[in-house]
Amino acid sequence: MELETKKVSRFKSKVFWLKVVGLLVLLSIFYNIGVSGAKITLEEKKVNYDELVKEIRAKEKEVDETKQKIADVEFELKEIEEEFNAKQAEFEEAKKVVENKQSIENDIAKLNSDLETKKGEIAAIDANIKAKNDELASITGQIQEKKDAPKQLPAGNFTVGKDIPAGRYKVVPVGQGSNFIVYSGSGRLKVNTILGSFGVGEYVFDAAEGDNIQTEAPAKFIAVE
Repeated sequence: MELETKKVSRFKSKVFWLKVVGLLVLLSIFYNIGVSGAKITLEEKKVNYDELVKEIRAKEKEVDETKQKIADVEFELKEIEEEFNAKQAEFEEAKKVVENKQSIENDIAKLNSDLETKKGEIAAIDANIKAKNDELASITGQIQEKKDAPKQLPAGNFTVGKDIPAGRYKVVPVGQGSNFIVYSGSGRLKVNTILGSFGVGEYVFDAAEGDNIQTEAPAKFIAVE
């Protein structure tokens, strides 16, 4: 009986250790499976992380390139704006020149108009002065000289219409003067005077066609009205 009890006890002891060993084996298997799975998961995560980092760096590069493109475009835009502003300034300056030119032309046109008006006023004033002078001459008997060039005759006898045109003359001596005599074509005495320092400084007479003029010294004949 005692022997059987020992056998049963040994059997139970073997079974116990077999169970323990089996349990350890199972635990080892599960542990290895868990470690392997964890390793795979970590490796997958590492791969995903590396790809993500790579993708992020690629995106960052794209962002940097895009920023550079934006900077280049902004620089070009700034140059265009500066050129536009310069052209705008040139345009405004040219516009001012055109406006000033038009203003100057208007001023010139106005000045020309004013000048013509003043010329008309001066002409009217001159005409008025001449009329007043003529009126004064008629009142005072003043002789108005014509614009014709004076005629000078030496000492001698001259015929009106041949040597000098007929007309109204103011005769003045050239030099000291002398006797001055005029006869009509019929022989009638018309003028008998002395020109010069011993007589008169000038003498006005009407020279008719055919009159005969006698002078003992040169004399100048000035046509008058």
